[in-house]
Amino acid sequence: MFEHLRNPAALLRNIRRWLNPDGTLFIQVFSHKKYPQFFDNPGSSWMARHFFTGGMMPYAGFFSDICDSLETERQWIISGTHYHNTLESWLRKLDDNNNQLLSSLQTSWPKTQAKIYINRYRMFLLICSEMFRFNKGQDWHTMHYLFQK
Repeated sequence: MFEHLRNPAALLRNIRRWLNPDGTLFIQVFSHKKYPQFFDNPGSSWMARHFFTGGMMPYAGFFSDICDSLETERQWIISGTHYHNTLESWLRKLDDNNNQLLSSLQTSWPKTQAKIYINRYRMFLLICSEMFRFNKGQDWHTMHYLFQK
């Protein structure tokens, strides 16, 4: 969940201390090909308000750029179409199990509130699915990093 960090460089410095002398660190994050996206304004951003308050979707290469405590052994991009397929699978499961989920949530919240939470999560899955599918998965994607001490 490195996308939720506000000071990832500090965490990476700590991780360096925690690693064995020949240790490695693998990070998987969602990212945009060029620009970071900040989820720091809940007043104007639906995503910031309901899911990633204070988070950031980094740009491709961000963690290599800011990590001065570990060596980047390798970094690579996984097309956003793969995550799109995952999101579509989750969406099908959500829809197929809607009644059971609604029943479970009603043990904690009134039915109307439970429906709101389910619909928000459904909207989240739809938004992310289309975003990662856009431009054949080349704009938003999954970024993998392998760092070495």
